[in-house]
Amino acid sequence: MNTSHPFSPPEQKYFSTPSLRKFLEQYADIKLSDSSVYRLVMDNKIPHRKAPGGRLLFEISEIKRWIDGGEPQTVEGQP
Repeated sequence: MNTSHPFSPPEQKYFSTPSLRKFLEQYADIKLSDSSVYRLVMDNKIPHRKAPGGRLLFEISEIKRWIDGGEPQTVEGQP
């Protein structure tokens, strides 16, 4: 009897603040504190979205573009 599940979980599209910090450190050797991330958000210098309850979300593709020197558009609102 085959007990493996044929479905895989959906692809992750957004980072939370802690996962963004971990990704930046691993992917680009950039170390940021929570307050530094918040400052970048307030200055609209990092692409982000605000989820219900005020949670910050960071779209993975936009963050990669931002790191690589592109000019991502910051969109606030629900994902």
